[in-house]
Amino acid sequence: MASLTAARPIPLAQLRTVLPPQAILLEFFPLDHQLVLFAIDVHGLRVGVAPVTMEQLEEWTEQLDAAMMPTGLRHHPKSAARKLRLLLAGLGDALKPMLQELLGEATPVLPWDLAPELILVPTGPLHRWPLHLMPWGGGILWDSWAISYVPTADTLFYCAGRHPGAEQPLLLAPDPGLPGALGEAVLAEAMGWEVVVQETATPLKLARSKGSFSLVTHVEPSPQQGGSSLIKLWVGSELGRVTAVEVLRLMRERPSAEHGELGSCAAHYEEAREGDHLQGLTRSLLKRLRSLTTTLWHVNDLAACYIGTRVRELMAKGAF
Repeated sequence: MASLTAARPIPLAQLRTVLPPQAILLEFFPLDHQLVLFAIDVHGLRVGVAPVTMEQLEEWTEQLDAAMMPTGLRHHPKSAARKLRLLLAGLGDALKPMLQELLGEATPVLPWDLAPELILVPTGPLHRWPLHLMPWGGGILWDSWAISYVPTADTLFYCAGRHPGAEQPLLLAPDPGLPGALGEAVLAEAMGWEVVVQETATPLKLARSKGSFSLVTHVEPSPQQGGSSLIKLWVGSELGRVTAVEVLRLMRERPSAEHGELGSCAAHYEEAREGDHLQGLTRSLLKRLRSLTTTLWHVNDLAACYIGTRVRELMAKGAF
């Protein structure tokens, strides 16, 4: 199994050692004339091939993007949802025989925290797809698995062997005028988080924190290098911009064992970019974090506030 961002391959035996117990890592690798799926668990590697060409996948992805445009979601939500279901059903039908061979039969599991873990590694156009919503066993894939996404398989090495500590988590809101930021700050403080706003929300404050953190701010993602992406924090006497690389340098001395949340409108551009997520902002932050929660594309402010609060509730229960 080769890393798409490294010059040397990842030994299969080494990759299996960092998988959570009972987890399956499922990587989707589209080629010109077929879609190759790699399923890895503690027992070994299984490979399957589905009859989906790159041309088909790119055409479906264009339709998916058109259906999920913000204007369409606002003005024609039922039509957008119907189109999304049709596209997911088409992809699901094409992958069903291979997924059944690699994953076994669908078995709905409740409660969710008892479900086996499925780690999805989409590549190419599939980065745009909500694969967890694919039809599966009379429901959707999410009904049978606790699903996580990673940008590349070697991301697991950044997360392996790290354990959350008991330090007080921190929420930084450098611009409380950002829609939803003040609401998130109030709710986080009520949950026992340390909250810093405006001029106290500095890169140094973030770097010196020892626990998990949530950064509710503006982000300007870089289309070429995620490390060059700009993150708004308080610098000196004004709200300024620092690069992800600068933040990572400051975080060098902090324990790299905690969860981070990047609560921005989006950590990615609307359209697909070359090298999507392989060396992007999210992956660059995972070099110093055990895990990361963020929004890839634009999200409603109210939804972001709800999701952020829900994530913090789960963090308090040890879910990250």
